[in-house]
Amino acid sequence: MTELVEHNPRYPVELVPESSLHAVFRASRRWTDTHGREANALHVGEPAFGMPPSAIEAMCRALRDGRCVYTSAEGMPELREALVAKLTAQGLSTTSDRVFVTPGSCQGLTAVGTAVHTPGAAWMIPQVHWPIYRQQGVLNRYDVVGYPLGPGYALDVAAIARAATPATRAIVVNSPANPTGAVADPAALRDLLALANERDWIVVS
Repeated sequence: MTELVEHNPRYPVELVPESSLHAVFRASRRWTDTHGREANALHVGEPAFGMPPSAIEAMCRALRDGRCVYTSAEGMPELREALVAKLTAQGLSTTSDRVFVTPGSCQGLTAVGTAVHTPGAAWMIPQVHWPIYRQQGVLNRYDVVGYPLGPGYALDVAAIARAATPATRAIVVNSPANPTGAVADPAALRDLLALANERDWIVVS
């Protein structure tokens, strides 16, 4: 007879659900080790092409020149200025003091989630989502709420409004979406931003 044991976690990390993505990573590696050839990695969006030679040379040059010390905590000034130029070209006006560079998306989500958290807050994510979105919400002690998507995994702002709770603090919106690949309609994005402004939500995108 199986005995059910109540689990009383002592630390926040014990509440975090296991990532199905990393389970697939491990299964893929086992298959490769067993069969002696690489599995077709459809579970991860790694490009089939390598790094541009100019990027490789720039990295090597930086190492040769001894540029391997701490930089600004918010990111290299040159990089932040380049990102501002890119955003400006895309029609978004900002300044480098509003740009913060993180080592990756997981670290960025952790930083944002921690910075805007309030006790009892809810973190909204699409019902079809990248597993890390849920993990980050749980790790930061949010009540994670899934919002439904429309046909073709499109943003359904009316459905989001219905799914939200008074405790909603932040909403995660990814376009192109991971894993569906859906691209948000500009009109739907404008409607969502209007809703977020009305309800004082942080949009994580």
